[in-house]
Amino acid sequence: MIKTKIKISHFLDLVYPRECWGCQHSLAQSSNRFLCFFCWQQLPLRRKPICLKCGYTHGPHCLDSLWCLECLNRPFAFKEVRLVGPYKGLLRRLLICYKFEKKFALHYLLAAILAQKIKRHPFPDKIEGIVAVPLAPKRERERGYNQATYLALSLSQKLQIPYLSSVLEKKCDTVAQSTLSGQKRRENVQGVFHLVSCKKKEIKGKVLLLVDDVITTGSTAHECARILKKTGAKKVYLVVIARTEIR
Repeated sequence: MIKTKIKISHFLDLVYPRECWGCQHSLAQSSNRFLCFFCWQQLPLRRKPICLKCGYTHGPHCLDSLWCLECLNRPFAFKEVRLVGPYKGLLRRLLICYKFEKKFALHYLLAAILAQKIKRHPFPDKIEGIVAVPLAPKRERERGYNQATYLALSLSQKLQIPYLSSVLEKKCDTVAQSTLSGQKRRENVQGVFHLVSCKKKEIKGKVLLLVDDVITTGSTAHECARILKKTGAKKVYLVVIARTEIR
């Protein structure tokens, strides 16, 4: 009589069927936790030349420059950005599920992809602390969590870099940035972020990594980085999942 061994994971797949978060196909007997092989192939994991300030992909005729022409004349408080890709297709669907459909566990997957990007293309300086872009208290209560906080926590674990909790706060709610464009976005976030006073010693003289989910004009990240530098941080770098098509 031949004894067969049933893997626990296979048994669990029968009781709690797993589906790909991208296409809803079954992940039964797959070692992948969130995505099927086909959906993994859709993620923009291959490196393309990007502007290290705004994250936009350089055009085919662009000179070999670190910054795009627009960013040459537009100073940001953060030094450089790393991201996965444009806010479209599968990446957009995953972020919508994570932010608005309470698919909380996706922060493990998204942080793992970010960590992979950073390890392949590290920042010029050693990162000494990770900080999340805050939500206004009202918005966080409505959503149930701050998506940037859990991305930052998971990224901290994967990169073995200390997570500095509750460093920044957003004292008042603002008009959603997604409803604005250009100069209005910059005006919308001016003066709304503050450093928590007891955290000043934690950031003084340190190179920090600011974490958010999406970058559009860079206004929110710029304002947060400006406050961090103004209150003692040496340098601030930025990491996000995606960037939108709007400047």
